[in-house]
Amino acid sequence: MSGHLIADETDAPTCPPGSEPLHTWPRLEAILQKPLSLPRWVGWRLKAMVAIVVLAWLAPCWSLRPWVLMKALGIAFDDRVEPFTKPVNYDEFRAFSPTGQVPVLLDADRVVHDSLGICLYLAERHGGVWPDDEAARAWAQCAVAEMHGGFAALRNACPMNVGVRVRPKPLSDAVAQNVQRLQELWSEGLSRFGGPWLGGSAFSAVDAFFAPVAYRVRTYGLDVGAGQAWVDHIIAHPAMQQWEAEALAESWREASHEEELRDAGDILADYRVS
Repeated sequence: MSGHLIADETDAPTCPPGSEPLHTWPRLEAILQKPLSLPRWVGWRLKAMVAIVVLAWLAPCWSLRPWVLMKALGIAFDDRVEPFTKPVNYDEFRAFSPTGQVPVLLDADRVVHDSLGICLYLAERHGGVWPDDEAARAWAQCAVAEMHGGFAALRNACPMNVGVRVRPKPLSDAVAQNVQRLQELWSEGLSRFGGPWLGGSAFSAVDAFFAPVAYRVRTYGLDVGAGQAWVDHIIAHPAMQQWEAEALAESWREASHEEELRDAGDILADYRVS
């Protein structure tokens, strides 16, 4: 078994079509134009898999989910960077993704798309994706589904960017409701299952799915009550620190993402390389 992972997740309502940068190696087209030659075998529990994560660091959100999950669980993979060159990259991304979106996991002749689809695929092949405790697992799966299909107001009003700090415009009622729900959800997970992760003592998919929101909380100074303990904990995770460091080192910019940031509020600090 062999595979690749590609990421940009415009399957979500808050990302413009084909948006949310990803990581790739050289250019993915070069790989797809010839028989796949896997550079190394990865020791997954099943057989061997090579995952190529196509992500982008500075304005990523959906790509972060499978990337940080695999990093945290010690699932070896190779990633590539495919920067967004324009607001809509559908045609270019169709070269490797049937939906023209990322993330995508390419496993030999299988194309596993959508961050939730990838998570479910990984769960069948590797332990630790979901909490071991049955109650925690059921809660985590519900929370992941809620995150995947919800919180549109927050994601639209507060676009993700790890390199800046923003004083947001006054929150709309819809955004305030989203933030209130985060407070409830994160507090419930921490109190019911003991923390420090949302589903208990070990990092799992539910933490990965809310990881982009943790960065938003920091960027926009959102009040998530007791959930702030989890935000601080996940941002301190080595995988998140790696993601952030590589994001800050990127010099490319995409105009529509920059405009979204300006529309979100007043930029108080910018830690990105110029």
